[in-house]
Amino acid sequence: MHSLVEARGWVEARVDDVYGSRVGEVVDVYFDRDGQEVHWMLVRVGADDGPLALVPVHYSIASRAHVWVPITKDLITRAPVLESVRALSRDDELEM
Repeated sequence: MHSLVEARGWVEARVDDVYGSRVGEVVDVYFDRDGQEVHWMLVRVGADDGPLALVPVHYSIASRAHVWVPITKDLITRAPVLESVRALSRDDELEM
């Protein structure tokens, strides 16, 4: 599991999928307030004006400037799109 301090360092990092295809850039990270465990990262898919998608961080590999996720770009681009950065309810998280 990635620490909150580590994950906050990913903001503006490049995100690549399991095959090395560029997905986008980390905009923010979502964590559980109680245990401060990081569960999701908010990714701007594609260009600077691309949609925002939540991507699970479980099994991700990261450096300060790069995050590799174990899922495909296609799956990420088909994920529900968020209109803005906001807190997630437990129901939101289960739906995603």
